[in-house]
Amino acid sequence: MRDKDTLLNSVQKKLEGTVRLPHQACVIGYELFLLAYLLKLDKDPQVNNLISTFTYRLPTWGLKELLNRQVNYAIRIAESEYNLEYEEMHKLLSLCDEIYALEYIGLNFDENLKNHYEESIRKRFSKQREKAKIVTEDKAEDWQRELWWYKENMT
Repeated sequence: MRDKDTLLNSVQKKLEGTVRLPHQACVIGYELFLLAYLLKLDKDPQVNNLISTFTYRLPTWGLKELLNRQVNYAIRIAESEYNLEYEEMHKLLSLCDEIYALEYIGLNFDENLKNHYEESIRKRFSKQREKAKIVTEDKAEDWQRELWWYKENMT
């Protein structure tokens, strides 16, 4: 993981630039999450200011519904009629991480959608138990092992 100054500089630079795609905004949100959660800077005024700036800019970037978009993307993957390949399962886990990160920094989504999302993810992991376990074990870092989408796949 990168250090505090590297992450702060990265976020500041990206917030000053142009963001057009959900992926670009998610990268910023994830870096803010790393600062707040992993580096335990959630009370740091500079980090909180950057989080506020991020959430303020989402609508100006046309990404007001960023969290909903990512959740719906995860649902589409999870509810695919086909078995997921390794890379697709990896992407699904990454989306779960992004969604968690965006929630952690203050974005919210509808409780019904959240329930649908969690149910869809759990069904996919249940449907492809062995592949989900392999990908989870390959992908999980220490801090992720307590998150339900990792924890349930590692048992």
